[in-house]
Order: sequence, then structure tokens, then C-alpha cells
Amino acid sequence: MGPTTNGFITGVIGGVIMNAINLAAYYIPNITNIRFLDWASIIILGSTPNNSAEFFYALFIQLMWSGLMGVIFNYLILYVLSRDYILNAMLYSFFMSFIFRGFVLAYKVPFLYAPSLSTSITNISSVFMWGLVLGLLLKRLNNKENLHEGMGDQSEVYEKPDMVPDKSKFRIRFSEKNRI
Repeated sequence: MGPTTNGFITGVIGGVIMNAINLAAYYIPNITNIRFLDWASIIILGSTPNNSAEFFYALFIQLMWSGLMGVIFNYLILYVLSRDYILNAMLYSFFMSFIFRGFVLAYKVPFLYAPSLSTSITNISSVFMWGLVLGLLLKRLNNKENLHEGMGDQSEVYEKPDMVPDKSKFRIRFSEKNRI
């Protein structure tokens, strides 16, 4: 498997765990009043799910979104960030939830606009769990497959002899077609 597959699979697995926590909190009275699948449903359908078909469709879309977020994180960790998977994944998950919440506030999305404190705490806890699972699984998969060899600091590096007299000390991360 490659970085896209690893990121997608771990993102979906983390999404399953995140949604399980979120749904448990939703169906226990007075803990949370917004599910993650409600976000997906409002974006895709324009309202919260009204029947079981819409519920499962929104859940599917939310899991696919979690997978996509896992792919993006995996490429970031392989090419940009340090190798501290767990901390970076948890910070990434918090950052992305903060950005998404910002969009909700900026566009005043009905139903998602003013969650309760318990909903906010539950959502952030679930998001951190997604980041933890993502980081743990990606670290294991990427190290098992040696994806760091040939990527990140070692990724398709090419010397630029016209830039630095000592060619052995200068390496960049871009491919030949991105040369200046």
C-alpha cells in the first residue's frame, strides 16, 4: 500500500472510532446534541438526516471525509512535518476542527452554529481520539512499509549544482519538473 491508501484507511478507522464515541454521547441524554454525521448531512443534503437511509448516507460521507483528511495528513507527515506522528496527528485534528468550526461561525450554518458546552467537549474529545488513532496507525503502517525511505527528508532529492559550490551539502525536496 502507498501513502494515499495508508492515509485513507487509517482516516476511516479513526472516523469509525470518532463516530462511535460521538454517537454514544448523542444517544445518552443531555451529553451532546449534534452528531458528526449531522455536519455531513447538512453539507450534502441541506438538513439533518430524516430517515435511516439519510442517516447511513451521511455517516458514509462523514467516513469518506475522515479518510480524505487522513490522506492529507499522511502526505503532510511524510513530506513536511517531523516524524512525531501522534502529537502531529492530534494537533492536526484539533486544527482542522477549529477551521471547520470557523466556517460554521462565519457562514452562520443553522443547527451547527451554537452547540452546547457538552457537545463542544464531546466533539473535541472525539476529534482528538481520531487524531490519536490516525497517528498510531500511520506510524505503524508507514514504518512497516518503509515509506520514509524516499520521502520526506530523503524524498526524490536532486542536487542543484548551479546553486551551491559544495554539491554534496545541498539537497531539495522538489522533483526535476519543479526546478527554477
